[in-house]
Amino acid sequence: MSKVTETDHKTKNIRRLQQYNKRVRYLKSETRNILSRSLPREIRHRDPKIHVEGVTYARLKYFIQGYVTGEQYLNESPTCDLKCSGYNRTKHHNHSSIFTMNSNLICHGTIYDCKGSTYDKICEQPHSKGNDRRYAELINLFEWKRRNCSNKSNPKNSKKITAFTVVEAGVLPWARTKHQTCELCACYCDYKNSPRSIRSFSLKEVNSNINENYVITGIRFRIVNQVVCLQIQQGKLINTIIDPKTVRWQPVHLPKLENNNDVVRLNYTKRSLNLDDVEVSRRSIVTGVKFQMIDDRLTLMVSGVKIFKNGSINSSPIWYSAKSNVETREEININDLNVPTSSSEENEILSQPNDYFIKFTTTSWITDEAQTVVPFIDLQEVATDPPSPVGGVGIYHKRQKTDGGFIAPKLLSANYLSFL
Repeated sequence: MSKVTETDHKTKNIRRLQQYNKRVRYLKSETRNILSRSLPREIRHRDPKIHVEGVTYARLKYFIQGYVTGEQYLNESPTCDLKCSGYNRTKHHNHSSIFTMNSNLICHGTIYDCKGSTYDKICEQPHSKGNDRRYAELINLFEWKRRNCSNKSNPKNSKKITAFTVVEAGVLPWARTKHQTCELCACYCDYKNSPRSIRSFSLKEVNSNINENYVITGIRFRIVNQVVCLQIQQGKLINTIIDPKTVRWQPVHLPKLENNNDVVRLNYTKRSLNLDDVEVSRRSIVTGVKFQMIDDRLTLMVSGVKIFKNGSINSSPIWYSAKSNVETREEININDLNVPTSSSEENEILSQPNDYFIKFTTTSWITDEAQTVVPFIDLQEVATDPPSPVGGVGIYHKRQKTDGGFIAPKLLSANYLSFL
């Protein structure tokens, strides 16, 4: 009798265990479904209602800029043997015995990719602190209504230089007798040694304090000492959950400008950025970010560590990047577009991760005299709320169809399903 009772007891326990396992599998499945439906995969910041430079966005300055000059100033001798299109890379030659240009208008760096222009008047931008424009406006010879400089910025101090004065003053008398004429050229000036230039990106690793179980919970761009840097928010992981009391933005550690390993300085021939989503491996979370130059393009790198069931993390991070695919990546064309702050509408995301790159370039010659570098850089913070670990970081491009847009960071939520 006791034998039968013992067997029945074992059978009941087995059934209870089977039912328990069945309920656990069901709850696990339901949890997976809920998480997959409720957790946003990408975490981004919405566009601000008002764009404020230095607060919501920054831009590269004293970098590449539209530049208009007489053909004779592109030539070592003050002659016009070529057309503007014959000057792909040159510098300003100051033939002072003939004509001296205003120093503020001269390109003190390298001049690239010239083409002929029909500008009639060059309106100099009055000097003011923080203004990096060379021209207030350029007036075209073929405008339907003849006009003078409108003196946009400062009516009293704005200056006018006629294109014909610039060109004709540089043509020697003997050249005129040979019917030699000079073109007015529209080019790009890259003053790479400008002490005011904002064109450098930090290549330093930015890591959370993994020795104390801190992981990344947020990210944003910052301009520090004229260098574009990545800044992270970190929080302490306790039993797989971030303690909200520990969440802080980590101070930006200044890169050493003299160290080429810490900083890359962009120029006319090296100014591209890959638009990537970089995810860490399964059951891992993000603890570090950095930029690296790969095939002459700024490329996002992300480091991650394994997380254990007790919530502790492996102290040996592994670095990840998106697939290289240099030859198959497409360039997002933003040539001849407007400044992105001219619209208050929500921007569209026009890039697909890991398939595109973007090149910093100038705005439209028609609407902005090619005086501003786009895209702008979104400075708004992107952070998890409530604070939580993330499984990846991305850089994307957003814009209106008529402007150069912004580059911005985003977070990719951790794959919590892999922890179940």
